[in-house]
Amino acid sequence: MAKLLFKWDYSSYPGAKKYPHLFKPYQLRDLTIPNRIVYAATEDNFNRHDGMVADADVAYMQSRARGVVGGICFMQGVYMDEARMGQGYVGQAACWHDKFIPGLKMLADAIHAEKAIAGFQLMDCGRVGAVDVDHGHGPSAIPQRLQRFRPMHEMTKKEIKEMIKQHLDSAERGL
Repeated sequence: MAKLLFKWDYSSYPGAKKYPHLFKPYQLRDLTIPNRIVYAATEDNFNRHDGMVADADVAYMQSRARGVVGGICFMQGVYMDEARMGQGYVGQAACWHDKFIPGLKMLADAIHAEKAIAGFQLMDCGRVGAVDVDHGHGPSAIPQRLQRFRPMHEMTKKEIKEMIKQHLDSAERGL
């Protein structure tokens, strides 16, 4: 049976009559989502430089969640490698260790407080990552054309398998 986290009455919303399909619930596996509105993950740069979630980001995401009126609100992309080669911007939240779960949970709780469904994006930025380290990583060492990006390290098959594991572990932390 599908789980409905939040119930909404859209009868007073002007768009509900004009765009009825947008305000129809849909089922995603065992979860019923009240509408089809999604706030996509954005870079807000409000978190700490060590990947920990900051109060400013919690407040920002809670205000974003108000606008999705029961839909899905993606908090942001999280980087998943301790070496930070996949980190794409300063202030990006991390998810490579369990120590980041409490901060991510604060974000999810703030989104849920606005009766929206919370999610985050697993984000390894590849050749445009490595904002605070000497080099990034990717499937090849082909450099980014813009000089402000770091040199790239071509990943080995072992490193690619490790990245897959990082994605799986981080997804598990997000549950």
